[in-house]
Amino acid sequence: MIKQYEENIVRVDKLYNKKNNNFDAFKNVIELTKSEYYQKINVLKDEERDKISVLRKKNDRIQENIKKDIDTLNPHIDIVERIFKFIEIMRYEAQTPTNILFDVEMRKSYKGYSHKILETFSNDYISWKVVITENDKPVNKYSLSLIGKHIFNDLVPLNRSYITNLSTCWLNIERWYVDKPIMAELELWYRKNKATKIQDDLNIYQMIESEYKNAIKNHITDDWLIAFYEWKLRYFINHNNGFPLESKNYYYDAYIKISNELEQLKNKVFQMEVN
Repeated sequence: MIKQYEENIVRVDKLYNKKNNNFDAFKNVIELTKSEYYQKINVLKDEERDKISVLRKKNDRIQENIKKDIDTLNPHIDIVERIFKFIEIMRYEAQTPTNILFDVEMRKSYKGYSHKILETFSNDYISWKVVITENDKPVNKYSLSLIGKHIFNDLVPLNRSYITNLSTCWLNIERWYVDKPIMAELELWYRKNKATKIQDDLNIYQMIESEYKNAIKNHITDDWLIAFYEWKLRYFINHNNGFPLESKNYYYDAYIKISNELEQLKNKVFQMEVN
């Protein structure tokens, strides 16, 4: 038994040596393999980067060409869709006329503050007032603003000012111009600048009013109305996130209403062509 023990000790020592030698050899092979594939991976990454760069440049050219094509087509689309929006306003006003008349009202926190109307104007499309209102500033205690209402919604390119002391929740014309210490100074400023700064804004509203009248005069025809209805149907579908329109949904109800009107108009046009 002692002899077997001694032999086993020798054999185990040899096996441990073999194990260690094998592990050292394995580590060397692993390092060599890593080095080999590191170089191959770097080569592949360089190839990948170069190919992706080529593809991106190609895609950029394609995208740029597509954008140029879209930019070429869009101006005409914008002109036509602007006319559609005027037609939409006309239809809305025929069904639910906008009350464009309004009173100058101070916000609740400014009740008791004074105001003075310098000029007013109103027709079927727009109503505006140039007003001086008292504010709570310590020095320039009075503000001069143009406020009013119009039927043209977002077709007006003018930004709206936030007028702190006036109640403007039902208005869509809000143009603040200047603050002065006393009303008399604002009246003088108004007389000097009415024909320039304020009239420049009013000219924009007048231009849109003229554009609206022209659109209604020249584009309330069957072909324009058919195109308008189809535009509205696309609008309802797009604003329903592309999903099927379902019942008990605002877009569904409006979609059905426009669909019926479009079908009736197409039938009318068909009957006229047949006869």
